[in-house]
Amino acid sequence: MARILLGSVKPIGFPGYDGSARVDVLVNDGRIEQVGFDLETDDAEIREMANAYLSPAWIDIHTHVYYGGSDIALRPETIGVATGAPILVDAGSAGEGHFNGLVEYVIDRAREQIVPFLNVGSIGLVATNRVPEVRLLQDIDIERTLATIEKYKPLIAGLKVRLCSIIQAESDLLPLKLAKKLSRYAKLPLMTHIGRPLPLVEEVLDRLDPGDICTHCFQGKPASSVVDDDRAFAALFSARDRGVVLDIGHGSASFSYRVARECMDKGIFPTVIGSDLHTGNIDGPVWDLSVVLSKLLCLGMSLEDTIAGATSSARTALRMEPAMLEPGAPADFTLFETEDCDLTLPDSLGDTLTLTTRILPKAVLWRGELTPAASRLPVDAQAGHHAGGTT
Repeated sequence: MARILLGSVKPIGFPGYDGSARVDVLVNDGRIEQVGFDLETDDAEIREMANAYLSPAWIDIHTHVYYGGSDIALRPETIGVATGAPILVDAGSAGEGHFNGLVEYVIDRAREQIVPFLNVGSIGLVATNRVPEVRLLQDIDIERTLATIEKYKPLIAGLKVRLCSIIQAESDLLPLKLAKKLSRYAKLPLMTHIGRPLPLVEEVLDRLDPGDICTHCFQGKPASSVVDDDRAFAALFSARDRGVVLDIGHGSASFSYRVARECMDKGIFPTVIGSDLHTGNIDGPVWDLSVVLSKLLCLGMSLEDTIAGATSSARTALRMEPAMLEPGAPADFTLFETEDCDLTLPDSLGDTLTLTTRILPKAVLWRGELTPAASRLPVDAQAGHHAGGTT
């Protein structure tokens, strides 16, 4: 691996750095050799990046990349290093019935680091929404799920359960109860998808433990938006205060500008920022993680907090070690710039927001290799796209 000098970058997302100062970073054999000012070296590849921010490698905490094992899944290389996010969390594409395929055919072969959440439904998302994975009690095999967790420790980062009417019909809270039992027994966090009732969103939030993840936290579906019901908002507020992780999980139908604005106006901000990228939204309204980050930035989050949602806060939610900018630490970085723009983009419901600033990935330094990165958003993208999906 070559020695690489990243010159005059602005670190952000690391302890002690907020993007306001410039440093040089010398990397050798995939690790940080030196951090300082006006570093000199005779045998390093020098990359001057005076306009770039340097952050820990971006983590997209909600994707679907079990290509071939789920009908909505994307190839990891489509949305990973190439778009600035070398760490991808697969959010429950596989259940115990085919988790081994996710490991052998995707995780073991991908350049990206794939962090899987195991779906408590045995069939996972083989035929998403067409064949619901937790409709009946027998759809969750407790013994085989626990055996899969045991076999693939510590690869599995948590469990996933989707909770909305299209998935479980009249079973209401039963899948959540079983999922919570499994997550507590296995000592793993639970990621919950919330959508149209039943169950009620407040009943889900009330049952989540510190460290559990509520994804689609700002979705705007009828009778399930947290801002249209005082009881639901109180449950969200309480969940946030006791340590439940709130994830955007943008998706095709699960992110509302209106709900996001009202929540942030009342002091509720997302903990992490996931895209929920899959085949139904990669060409809009999501495109890639940088687009989702840009939307949250223009809704009022600071750049530091926005980047934390895909770096330090995501690492904490996944129980990873903090990323440090110091000699000896892994040199796994995303380099990005911010750019003024005048771009109108939709949320998942067809409402629009005019972005005045974009976050643009430029390169990824990943496992010793520096690779160009770029957003998938077309330069001339405009409002009007509306994918009426269910995730």
